[in-house]
Amino acid sequence: MATHRIFRRRRVSYLLWSYALVALSYMQSREIMAFTYVTERRNRPVPLPSSSSLSLSSSVIIRSESEGSPVNTVRHRRHHSSKHSNNPNCDWLKDLGFPRGLRNTLLDNIEEVSTKRFWIVDNSGSMKMMDGHEILASNDRNKSNSPKNSNTSNDKVLVPRSGLTNAAADGDTTRWAELQETVLCHAQLLSILGAPTDFRLLNAPSNGGPQKFRVGYDNNNIQILPSMQSIFGRKKSDSNRVEKIMNRNKPKGKTPLHEAILDVRGDVIRMLPQLRADGMKVTIVVCTDGCTTGTASKTSENGETKPVEPNQELEEALQSLKGLPVNVVIRLCTDYGEVVNFYNDLDERMGESSFLDVIDDYEAEAAQVCGQNPWLNYALVLHRMRELGLQGSSSLLDFLDQRPFTGDEIREFVALLFGTTSDLLPDPLYDWENFVREIDLLQQREEMHWNPAKMEVTPWIDTDELLAMQ
Repeated sequence: MATHRIFRRRRVSYLLWSYALVALSYMQSREIMAFTYVTERRNRPVPLPSSSSLSLSSSVIIRSESEGSPVNTVRHRRHHSSKHSNNPNCDWLKDLGFPRGLRNTLLDNIEEVSTKRFWIVDNSGSMKMMDGHEILASNDRNKSNSPKNSNTSNDKVLVPRSGLTNAAADGDTTRWAELQETVLCHAQLLSILGAPTDFRLLNAPSNGGPQKFRVGYDNNNIQILPSMQSIFGRKKSDSNRVEKIMNRNKPKGKTPLHEAILDVRGDVIRMLPQLRADGMKVTIVVCTDGCTTGTASKTSENGETKPVEPNQELEEALQSLKGLPVNVVIRLCTDYGEVVNFYNDLDERMGESSFLDVIDDYEAEAAQVCGQNPWLNYALVLHRMRELGLQGSSSLLDFLDQRPFTGDEIREFVALLFGTTSDLLPDPLYDWENFVREIDLLQQREEMHWNPAKMEVTPWIDTDELLAMQ
């Protein structure tokens, strides 16, 4: 009888833990939605693969445990992962679809590279313009098309949610909606990861709410897995507060970008002694649809006052950040040609050694990356990391959309993505085929993602495309 009681107690304990894990997975899935959807142009719905095993919930496909993968072949090429093994965020990022190297790079960036992040959020009146590009959450008008039995096969298949906005053509989403979606996604992520981040609205809120707000200050450097309530309750309330502030705000006013950048510059200078002592940087993300507006003037050495072009004033503010331990991302929320050209020209003038990176919306960036490096699946999670400023950890993330990578750069990027070191991969200059073969072995241990160029779920690296480059 005692044996049966022990067995029953173990079974009850097992069931309780199972229910807890299911609940945890469900809550996690609700937390990470904004990270797994793909961009949807209003006039071109995403075609969904036809399969009885599809679950319309995210943009990754997880390989089944029964799927054969060369575990022993790949394992020796990995970094030792004990550095973040006690950090629950590492497993959480894995569930999000982060490959091993990218999630370790992100955690290293938060702990060792970027001590703080400033987000300048443009809430000027021009953000009402209707050329925004949202990452849609669901297709509310076609929910009945979702398969009911989505997990009946051995593979757990997850593909992008399809969705349409109110109209069927481009021009039905505001720039502000695009910016809101971007800010809320990163506020949620940074809050959970405990990355100190300050958000600053460009203009005083229309509803009298706070112009400055922050996340990630009360849960830094988590090393012990908290309870389910603390990991989702407090952190979710942190990002919920950001969501309320953003949703209640209506765009209005001018675009004093140069003033906001100089304001952040002052904060960085005050932090300079500690930054230099710690060997850390500050990441500055500017979400905007344009350039500085209004009239400005500058007094010359002989006392004459001359008008200054707003673009010149903005460029001077950005140039004033040179020499400071900063990494700057300009996240454009517009398709307006003159603005896009100004920032792209500015990025080009500053050169490859610049601290500045200019990023467009996901679909536009994916097209540019595909044009330069068609072998790469520019998955949404990679775009999010570039928005976040992970270029501070690797400049290759900046160059993805600027030029084709060399063989050595492809090797370095693959090492970054999959969590190995480039010297453990074959030299592409002398053994290209074996180099490509090893890449394929590495990516078999990672999840597949929606490929915006091919409009289907694919691995990270197109090995056929690489072989054709030989």
